[in-house]
Amino acid sequence: MAKSPSLKHFEAIQHVPSVPFVTVGQIDYISKLLKNSGYKATNNNYSLIVNDPSNFGKQKLVIMCHTDHPGMVLKDNHEGLLLGSVGINRLEELLKSSPIKIKIFSKSGNLLGFGEIIRLDETNKRKAYIKTNIAVPTNSLGQYIFKYYKESDKKVSVYNADNGISVATMLALLSENKFESQYDVFNLHEEVHQISSWYLAKNNTLGLKSSDLIVNLECLKIENVDKNLSSANYNDGLVLQLSNTGCLFGYKSTAENMAEKLVKYISKKEKIHIQTGVIKDSCDSRPFSYFK
Repeated sequence: MAKSPSLKHFEAIQHVPSVPFVTVGQIDYISKLLKNSGYKATNNNYSLIVNDPSNFGKQKLVIMCHTDHPGMVLKDNHEGLLLGSVGINRLEELLKSSPIKIKIFSKSGNLLGFGEIIRLDETNKRKAYIKTNIAVPTNSLGQYIFKYYKESDKKVSVYNADNGISVATMLALLSENKFESQYDVFNLHEEVHQISSWYLAKNNTLGLKSSDLIVNLECLKIENVDKNLSSANYNDGLVLQLSNTGCLFGYKSTAENMAEKLVKYISKKEKIHIQTGVIKDSCDSRPFSYFK
């Protein structure tokens, strides 16, 4: 069976470095694909924003995803900083038995060589010490070594599911001209406390009103707030997420959540099973509820 456009993008994007704050590789990759599909993306240092002027209307629809992924920014060939939700406890457990092998990329995304993480700092667990036999310029990137993409009939195993699957989905739909939104937004800095979406929401960069619709595509941990509320799991398909930790989306508005109704309508029309969940964790949706 031929691979879907989304899976083709998903496989390719696994090999593009995506460490927080050093997203040049992702910017170049996405911008090139958009240009080839006839779109122009504006880079404001926080987000790549695709504006489709043919879809201007009274009510705006914004589709968002983020491009960065947990990883390591290197100071030199001795140490670096772990950024994003890297799973410190898991790394500590792995390091008890052996060093963690890494690929080392330049900040523009070119492979420089290989090395290994040998230990984490005792007082600052996000500082990692490495061993390598190559010269490492400041702001080079480190990514763990394993099979970056593996596909079977039942599942796809990848390096960057969060948020590669959403980036791939948006790129596939844009390349096929199947998006009918006004703004398609690729946020560059989500893993670091959602800096991009905080900037967009606080400054209202997109000129949004309370009646406009925002749908954020994410690949999050599923941890339900309360078993008596709407719950979801990893096995029963896509999740319509209604919340972050301590934040119900749209809580400042007295009107109906039309984005939620839109997703439910489309899933019913297209016969796509979705779960509805009141979920913990945090994502780019949060700032758009905080800033009314």
